[in-house]
Amino acid sequence: MTETELKQQNSNAKLMTGAELSALYPGAVFEGNVPNFSSYVSTNRPDGSAEIVFANGRTDAGRWQVQGDRLCLQWGWINQGRQTCRPVYRLGEREFASVNDDGTMNPKFTKRP
Repeated sequence: MTETELKQQNSNAKLMTGAELSALYPGAVFEGNVPNFSSYVSTNRPDGSAEIVFANGRTDAGRWQVQGDRLCLQWGWINQGRQTCRPVYRLGEREFASVNDDGTMNPKFTKRP
């Protein structure tokens, strides 16, 4: 799905600002699914550290930070350890999706209450 298709399918999709991301991420726990791999739970600590645990047993540790209006994540083995910075859309009260540089959407993820 592309960013344009997301906006067409979800009229509530709102591009988040850096201030909104900075308020959302510290201490947040998200769950989602990586197609053809596994579902996951990620924990984002206030100090910028993060941990992701996949249902298939794999784990990774990394860092999160907000740069401008983009969420930046850097993991140990995910994306070969390269930092990725992406805009994030709020799709609902607890549902989100990030956008790749080519305009394609990553799978949706949900914030746990």
